Amino acid sequence: MSRKSQGIFRLGLQKAERRPSATVAEDSWVPDLNKGTPITDAVFRSSLAAFWGGKMSPDKEVLALEKIARGVFMQSDLERSRMVSAEGGLERLRDRLLDPLLGTLARYYVVSIIYSVAFIPQLKMQIIETPQLVQVLAQQWWQGDINLGARVASMWAMMCFNAEPAQALADVAPRLAVAALLTCPHERMVNKCLLMLLRMSFHTACIPSLNAAQCGLGLLHVLNTRDTAEFPEEYQWAANVALANLLAASSAAEVGLSNDAVPGGDREMLGNLISLLEVKVGDGNAKAGRIYFSLSQTLRAVGNLALDPNNVPLLAELGAVDHIVSLLQRPREEVRAEVMGRGLFRDESDPDGTFALLDVLEALTKMTWTFSFNEELASELRRKGAPSLLEDLAADDVCAGDEAVQEAVQGSLFQLGVAESGALPSSSARSRAGKPKKKLLQQQKQEANGAGAEFDVMISYQWDTQAKALLVKKALERRGFSVWMDVDKMHGNILEQMAFAVENSSIVLLCMTKEYYLSNSCHAEADYTYALNKPRVPLLFQANFRPSGWLGMLLGMQRYVDFSAVVDANAAEPVVDDLVVEIHNQLEPADAMASASSRPPRKADFASSSLSATSLSAVHADVKRILGILESQ
Repeated sequence: MSRKSQGIFRLGLQKAERRPSATVAEDSWVPDLNKGTPITDAVFRSSLAAFWGGKMSPDKEVLALEKIARGVFMQSDLERSRMVSAEGGLERLRDRLLDPLLGTLARYYVVSIIYSVAFIPQLKMQIIETPQLVQVLAQQWWQGDINLGARVASMWAMMCFNAEPAQALADVAPRLAVAALLTCPHERMVNKCLLMLLRMSFHTACIPSLNAAQCGLGLLHVLNTRDTAEFPEEYQWAANVALANLLAASSAAEVGLSNDAVPGGDREMLGNLISLLEVKVGDGNAKAGRIYFSLSQTLRAVGNLALDPNNVPLLAELGAVDHIVSLLQRPREEVRAEVMGRGLFRDESDPDGTFALLDVLEALTKMTWTFSFNEELASELRRKGAPSLLEDLAADDVCAGDEAVQEAVQGSLFQLGVAESGALPSSSARSRAGKPKKKLLQQQKQEANGAGAEFDVMISYQWDTQAKALLVKKALERRGFSVWMDVDKMHGNILEQMAFAVENSSIVLLCMTKEYYLSNSCHAEADYTYALNKPRVPLLFQANFRPSGWLGMLLGMQRYVDFSAVVDANAAEPVVDDLVVEIHNQLEPADAMASASSRPPRKADFASSSLSATSLSAVHADVKRILGILESQ
């Protein structure tokens, strides 16, 4: 790590809050709830009834709580967990935690019971929705025994698999996790904090909260101590991937780091991350730890780093393309054996590892697609035979029905300029398979700009912002514009449909958010718009988002229309008026006349004139008023 990075790290240590119990080792009193005689239904029900009844001595309460905890923890039984959470059960457990006289062991059992409820997917959100329960659990973490804190951290790490609970925890959990990473040598606590931050980092909506909690400093601490016994290799992997996700979705300043403290600017850090892409079948358990390596997560993290052109030279130099090609060449069964051997995907619903294999292949093809947008990396992929390997992968029985893999393969092949007939994202380009992308785009540009546009406007947006995009669509249609927008999610050859929309629209609206920036599909739409030299207007859909990486380079200093504060149709109206003005500014009068002359006049032609939609409405009202006067005479 550079001296500047070390200085930032030391500053983070000085700022971090320390707690007295941070150095306490794991105690022998912590019970293993997975061991012992199974709790029968009769014993479980009687213990639960006794606990709910109250007025028990401390010793009897501990015994009842132990049986309840073992009963729900060992079996992970949905019915028992529902019995615990029914009729205000979580509120009663919360209230017991608020009792200052409750003993440490009883407190541990109460938290373990709540943990077991959170383990059931159908009940997970009840933890979030129970008033003040998250805050009370945070209090147990911060003020209680270190083992109790590790149990809470473990619960939250598990809940962060899903976006909704992760977002609900984002204002509280990251700050506690960072403090623990900076000050606590307790291995299980560090393990769970890293796992929680890693999972949160894959949910884009959590990124601002992670940055506000200075997660970059905590993750750098783990990386800085990579050679010590306290932080094994799998912890370094978790910290690398989480940090890569933060930096892919934020600037170094937003993460709280200097420019030379990030994986994209630190050869050693990025090299460690890329080296984890190497698959060695049979060594999965040799690297066993409480945090398992995940090939798919590593692929996604490296792919996200490629979104920033500043990282590309180092990615190429460190052989990232070689790892892609190696994985594409590797027999599918070997990859399946690898991901199953590492244990992360052992799941009763996926006994043969098919879903685990597809998860890796989806991440691999998405990473390849991201790389293919950069000409330096695309050239390497072509030179090393990636296109034919991608075609073989798409035809594989395992991937034949997987829409995500098929879309990523289509996108990669088009960006590489070697798509097969029928796979090109343009109905007019089907007969030109195999031509270099540059020549192909020149022909498409001539065709797209030479014919009359079928639509006035195309809206390019990321699926999470559909509600706001629909407000824009309807407002433009009320003003007479014909609008193309994917409302029901395209199926089949998605890129071909996308290209048809771009080619047959007069102007394209780019609805900018962080999710838009991270989406390869949105990248393809924006890139194709740029390649065809189509007029475009960027719309800001997310407050405080500033385009960087590929999106920043594509837009340059172009003015955007700010829709970030728009929440309903009324709020959209004045902003859409500004958008209409910008559309008029982008569309040259000559192009508008040429487009209009090739077809019968439409209402949209009047909307494209110097008269605004508001002016046209006023004219219509005047005409009706005059006609009314004439009829009365």
